[in-house]
Amino acid sequence: SSKFHGKGGEWTMDEVRYQNPLSKKFLDIGEAAGLGKNDDFNDWSKGQEGVGRFQVSEQNGERCSGATAFLRKALRRKNLVVRTGTMVRKVNFDNTKTTSSVSYDLMGDDTCKKFNAKLKKNGEVLLCGGAIASPQLLMCSGVGPADHLNSHGISVVSDLPGVGENLQDHPAAVVSYSTPKKGVSVTSKLRLFGGTNPFPVLQWALFKTGLLTSTGCDHGAFVKTDPSLPQADLQVRFLAAK
Repeated sequence: SSKFHGKGGEWTMDEVRYQNPLSKKFLDIGEAAGLGKNDDFNDWSKGQEGVGRFQVSEQNGERCSGATAFLRKALRRKNLVVRTGTMVRKVNFDNTKTTSSVSYDLMGDDTCKKFNAKLKKNGEVLLCGGAIASPQLLMCSGVGPADHLNSHGISVVSDLPGVGENLQDHPAAVVSYSTPKKGVSVTSKLRLFGGTNPFPVLQWALFKTGLLTSTGCDHGAFVKTDPSLPQADLQVRFLAAK
């Protein structure tokens, strides 16, 4: 643990247990080209510039997520019910603008039959749909810019112009290079005689090591497109695959 890294929590971060030879070369060449080296992108006591390895949500060679870190342990609770294959359509409010229930239907059900999950006294609804789905659900529920909601025939519960606004593009461009050396990329190592190579699968299943512990683009860099900029404005992600 350190100032920028905790210890002992449920959600685990780690460096990938596998490093492709091309990824190692990427770090060497990036540093030699003057991009600098960054051993820890999460160390905010210094700038982000440089090439390095991205720390990932992983524990013992397996992906660590909200489901594995928190939900799996909570499934034993009697007061928890997990419904999968559902689509939440609306958060319902009573006449005091207090949340009363959540409407949802079953994905794949052509009848679109609505179900309601009612809240107990002092219950809460947490929206965890991300930057797009959460504001969309709010607007479908009547929370958002009044003019926009009215134009779609949605009854306004609360006129909040900021909902659904201020989204920013995160454009990405792919630049590919080939190497004359065969069988060095991650995808090449996963193939054998035109099919799946069983050895990386066995290595991961038995020892939780090898290339299947890799997220793919777990190496990269942050660079300045203009040296006069106060901080890096471009992220590079390196993927040793075809």
